[in-house]
Amino acid sequence: MRSTSRWVRAEIEAIDDRYRALLTEQQMRPGAAWWEARVPRFDGRALAEDIRSLYRLEIEVRELS
Repeated sequence: MRSTSRWVRAEIEAIDDRYRALLTEQQMRPGAAWWEARVPRFDGRALAEDIRSLYRLEIEVRELS
């Protein structure tokens, strides 16, 4: 059982690390959990414009090809 829980913890930490890498360092909602407090480093034009308007933060625009 312990080896399973260690494996699960390691998998969750790896997923968290990959997700964190997609987010800005700047917290938009101080006090919230890290996954709720930050916005993506890049996104489509519409979300990038919303983030600029709401938070005055520029994120990279990437269009799907």
